[in-house]
Order: sequence, then C-alpha cells, then structure tokens
Amino acid sequence: MPGVARAADGFPLRFVVFTHGQGTITDAMVQPGGTENNWAFGEVLASLTPRQPDIVLIEGIDDATNILDTPYNGHTRCRLHTLTAQGMHWEPDGGGGASPTSAGGPSIDQVLASRWGGQTPYDSLEFGISVGTLTGNTYTWKGVGQPVPPEDSPQAMFDRLFLDLATASPAEIAARVDRRQSVLDAVKSQFDHLMPKLGSEDRLTLANHLESIRGLEQAVAGGTLGDACLVPTPNLADTSVPGDTRAHIDMLTMSLACDMTRVATLAFGGINEFPWLPDLNFPTGWHDSVHAGPVTPELRTDLIASYGWFAEQFKYLLDSLAAVPEGDGTLLDHTLILYANVFSTGASHDHVGKYYLLAGGGCGALQGGRYLSYDHRSHGDLYSAILNGAGFADTCFGDPAFCDAPLTGLF
Repeated sequence: MPGVARAADGFPLRFVVFTHGQGTITDAMVQPGGTENNWAFGEVLASLTPRQPDIVLIEGIDDATNILDTPYNGHTRCRLHTLTAQGMHWEPDGGGGASPTSAGGPSIDQVLASRWGGQTPYDSLEFGISVGTLTGNTYTWKGVGQPVPPEDSPQAMFDRLFLDLATASPAEIAARVDRRQSVLDAVKSQFDHLMPKLGSEDRLTLANHLESIRGLEQAVAGGTLGDACLVPTPNLADTSVPGDTRAHIDMLTMSLACDMTRVATLAFGGINEFPWLPDLNFPTGWHDSVHAGPVTPELRTDLIASYGWFAEQFKYLLDSLAAVPEGDGTLLDHTLILYANVFSTGASHDHVGKYYLLAGGGCGALQGGRYLSYDHRSHGDLYSAILNGAGFADTCFGDPAFCDAPLTGLF
C-alpha cells in the first residue's frame, strides 16, 4: 500500500501495543522540571532509564470519548475506549433499559492490521496475561461486535505459531518453502497475464497486490526479511504471571522477526496479587489498594513498585526487540510500540491527564529521548498522529466529534 512505511534499508514497519489497567501514580511518572530534551523518568518508570533514548514520554492526553458513557463501570468503559477512541455500542437489555455490548469501533492496532492485511500469515497477533475472553475485558476490536480477545496461554500460542517449525526436519521445511514459492510463482504469472487487460485504476490496485506478493516471496525465500527468525525457546513450564509474560514477549518478538505478523498486542488483565514481589503488602488485594489511593507513604511505595513491575516488562520487550538484528539496525528500529494504560489515576477511574509512551524507531519516523506535554488533547488525536507516522494521511481517528487534528511534534 502507498502509505506503508519502510526503513531506508527496506524493512517494513511493525506496530505493537502494550497495555494494562488500574492506572498509575501520575506524579511519579516523570521527575518535575524537565524539558523536551532534558528530563528524567520518575519512580514508576525508573527501570526504563537505559532505554530513554528510544522512548517518547507523552503527558496531558485525555481519553475524551469517555464522557459518552459515564457513569457506567469505569473499568469496562475505559478499557473499551482506550484503543478505540469511540463510545461504547449499546443495545436494549430486555428490562426497558440498555447495556453496552461492544466497543464502538475498531482499535488503533486493528486499523493498521486491516491496512497491512494479507502481507503476512497473521494480520495481527494478540497475547494476553490473565485477560480472558469476556467482552468487557477486551482491548482490541475489529469493529462493533467484533472483539479480538487475546490468547492467555503461552503453550497454545507456541503451538499455533512455532510447533511446525520446532518439529519439522530441514527437508520438510525446504519442501514447504518450495511449495509456497510455486504458489507465488503461479499467482505472479496470472498477474502478468491479466495486467495488460485492465484499466489504469485496476492496474494500480493490482500493482499494490503484487507488491504484497513480492513481500511474501521475500519472506518465504529468506532474503533479508526474516534472516533473524529463530524458533523461540520460552520456559513454558513456568506458568506464573512473570513466566507467562516473558514467554509471550519472547514469542511476540520472534513473530515479528519471522514476519508472521506486523501488528501485535500484549495486554494484562486480572492481576490482583504480586507474590513475585514479596515485599509488597496489599491485604485485600491490589484492586482495593489502588482504589484506596496513595493515602499512606507505605501504600504509595507499594503501588509504585507494582506499577514499576509493568515498566520492567516493557523494558524487557524493548530489549528483546533491540536484540534482533535487521539490516543496518534492529527490530526495535523498525517497530513502533505504544504503551497505553486504561486510567491515569486508578483510584478514581480517571481518564484525563493520561500518560502514554511511544518507543522504537518507527523505521526512522520517531525520534526518542523526548518528553512532550499536551494540554488535554484527545487520545484520538494521538492515534491519528500515529497513523501519520505510519505513512497514512488520516486527520481523525475514532469519534469525529472529538477530533481536533493529529498531534504535532511526535514525528
């Protein structure tokens, strides 16, 4: 497609969303007094300091469309708004009222997946940590009534993506490559036969399809794209939350490196205890402690540590992408990663004044190491800017009533 971004060395752009709920401690995200190019992470994000040159920290974003569905349950409402920038879809509930049954439109990841569709075996891959399949827990949507629930099981995801590669002999893999190459050769032959018979508009459409075929051909044959593809070896025996997280990140990284997909999400769901952080004390669970607010120094310290754990997992994701060489750079250089939290302050289900992170090189589009502050701009404007950074000319994302213009200064 004309809008698809590629790096100077020819590698395609990938897009990843990392998301979790329960908000954060907003005054511990960045140290006060910073400027765009001279700033430091606060306590929550301190573990990301070694990766600061790869990250843009964004503050002052409102999930503005939330006002369409207040005062409905904050967790469901904010989760369904976070990546869609749309009001929820409501239907009669049989009792004379109405209930939300779906997000109101596609999420940002699925918009990109649809535009890049057909170029890889999977248009998108969804990895989950204790998310489940309930509609109200789903972050990603193809559209109204079309949830895309994540796969919580690392074993199931490994079997889906890598089992054939892990068990096949070199001769079997070579035979598969030959079969796939022959199919692509046949398709290209049909294109060559059909092209002279078409009008200019149809020729352009077919030319775009042919470009996708060339990308698949490159992936099948090896070439430069996919040279770093390896069967990952996640520790599937460790079924703890940290174990599942590392396993999913290892597989997510290789799914991009192997060009199985160019869009992926990693979503965290129902975590209420942190036994792997033994010094924390949440007597009635993390959820209750979040809603109690930072009322004591001890509780504030423990909440910062729990939020900081997610930042550590985000760093592991960035480190994993950076460890994969591609051309003159790395997989991280050819990826754009969005870190999106459901809330700003979890205690109040607050959806205004949120922090977002963008990371990676974005195929040269994103300059990291910056701290950008916006004055209550809509998250739909953030997402339309992301689409611009991916090479598309969108001026609005989500509900048009909440669109101003794509955020300036990001790319």
